[in-house]
Amino acid sequence: MELMRYLPSGQRSPRWLTLVSQLVGVVLLGFVLITALPFLLLLSAIGALVLFFSLRQLRREMDANPLAQGFPLEEPIDITPWHQRLIKDLRQRRRR
Repeated sequence: MELMRYLPSGQRSPRWLTLVSQLVGVVLLGFVLITALPFLLLLSAIGALVLFFSLRQLRREMDANPLAQGFPLEEPIDITPWHQRLIKDLRQRRRR
């Protein structure tokens, strides 16, 4: 009966190599973020200007809309069912 052989243990990289590779990755990420920041700020400023002027134009159009000028105010009609009005009146009388 032949026993199964164990697989060879995985070769781990040295600790210093792992630390150096992590440090290089962090430094590269920092450079990329610092380089991208001015472009992101510029794009956000342009977007804010476009949004400002488009919302301003939208406000002018809404103010010029004849339907938005207002409707004649009429007294609202109470459509509450009679039994709910009765219950409401009874509750108000109890509170007094």
